[in-house]
Amino acid sequence: MEMKPSLKDLAMMKYQTFATVFSVSFSVTYVLADIYKAPIFSYYPATHKVTLGWTPLTMDDGPAMYWYGWLLTSLLSALACSFLASTLPLSVMKRIPSALSWIVPVALIPVLLYSLKFYWR
Repeated sequence: MEMKPSLKDLAMMKYQTFATVFSVSFSVTYVLADIYKAPIFSYYPATHKVTLGWTPLTMDDGPAMYWYGWLLTSLLSALACSFLASTLPLSVMKRIPSALSWIVPVALIPVLLYSLKFYWR
């Protein structure tokens, strides 16, 4: 007969699932937001202007910083995915390998570097 996990074990399993899914979904969302130009907002440091979404370079505002928007996009997406994953049944949670929390980000580094090829010219 299988014993039910204790409350502490269940909390630890939920935390492990949350952390693993957060790491994976944050990394994937960040790379996709970079490639598809999908920040939640764009920031123009020269004029301290903030606009929603991706906006092209303008002569009056100077270059835009998309990094903050990509971080917020990734954070919100990762939080949503992680909260959903922490509601999965215990049998499904046990199947999510924690090694994904470092394998996926490391595997996405070449993709991110390739997306920056514009700056290498």
